[in-house]
Amino acid sequence: MSQLQHSPGPWKAARGHGGGEAYVVDAENWEICVPRTQADIRLIAAAPDMLRLLRVFAIPINSRRLASGELRAALKETDELIARLDGGE
Repeated sequence: MSQLQHSPGPWKAARGHGGGEAYVVDAENWEICVPRTQADIRLIAAAPDMLRLLRVFAIPINSRRLASGELRAALKETDELIARLDGGE
């Protein structure tokens, strides 16, 4: 089964001209969607980063022999992603 590909990340929140409606765009500035709330915008914009980090942690650490520095970096980035989802920058 082939895996569907999402639009290239990172995704980010954007606003229409003159500060209009908020929406989410991909790395090439193509509109992904028009969310209803700021929380939706943060969650949707973070989706590619969440998927990437889930792939890091989903593979058993023993079978991957994840280096401690790589694990610490992934954990730090996960903490930053959670803060971003909670409304921080």
